[in-house]
Amino acid sequence: MGYKDENWNTPGNWNNGSLPLANEEIQINSSTHDPVVTSASVVDVQDLILNQGTSLTVESGGILAIKGNLTNNGSITVKRQPEAAGKYSMIGSPLSNADISDFGADILVAYDPLTGDFIEATGTAFPGTGYFTAFTGVNPEISQTGTPNTGEINVPLISSLGPTSSYNLVANPYTAPI
Repeated sequence: MGYKDENWNTPGNWNNGSLPLANEEIQINSSTHDPVVTSASVVDVQDLILNQGTSLTVESGGILAIKGNLTNNGSITVKRQPEAAGKYSMIGSPLSNADISDFGADILVAYDPLTGDFIEATGTAFPGTGYFTAFTGVNPEISQTGTPNTGEINVPLISSLGPTSSYNLVANPYTAPI
């Protein structure tokens, strides 16, 4: 990967000169250009192996769908662009063990379905948990580095305030749409 540039979708970047198929195991070795899944790109792979010293970036709007196993001995960065200044976005982390402070939001709250209150969010972003964020910057960007969530993720739903008055804030825990 990365013979010509960093764009995942450049056929000349791959050993055989063509893009990998969705049912293939992809191994990323150290090269001059680390791969980037660009915005509006959809990358489907069966298994993905990042060897030591490599990195992979998924830009905002890009989709990385790993259908099988992920072996991450490198670095994976996922970027997202939430709503601009003064607007709220509901977000979640597509990475395991992500630190909530990595969201870089000016306002960051979680919803507590036990009390019905919004509370300041701190610590680790739990897969599948949604957070309300707001930014003061014009073009905010969230950039997180870690290991993408894979496999089935269950989010317990709580309804302690009654069936019509309790909500849960749930987010997509993956780097691809569900």
